[in-house]
Amino acid sequence: MSGISIPMVNGTMMHLPPGYWFCPTEDVLVINYLYPCALHAPLPCEIITEINILQHHPSDIVLVEESRTGKHFFTRKEMKYPGGRRNNRVAGNGFWRAPGSEVPIYYKPGHDGDNVLVGTRQTLVN
Repeated sequence: MSGISIPMVNGTMMHLPPGYWFCPTEDVLVINYLYPCALHAPLPCEIITEINILQHHPSDIVLVEESRTGKHFFTRKEMKYPGGRRNNRVAGNGFWRAPGSEVPIYYKPGHDGDNVLVGTRQTLVN
């Protein structure tokens, strides 16, 4: 069993077993991975890279061949101005551009329950 090795942003390699498939729904991703990550709790696996994208030029962490399919990162928001509402997207000598608006992510806790807003998703491009 050889599996697959994935290069990580910090230069290390992640080794995954053969047949590994990580494709959670958005609500499962938010509840089971991103909420614990935001609370600095241990994650069930280290497949999600936590990186401050604002400390890196976009082309340094997203290779040209990956820019078409996309790459996912968990990062904490940073405001452009203290007390302001605009997000900071400056990254070294480049910047991240938001081509669209934030998309709400809902979770339905039970069959009869109402949808609960659990997060938002923002696409950033370089």
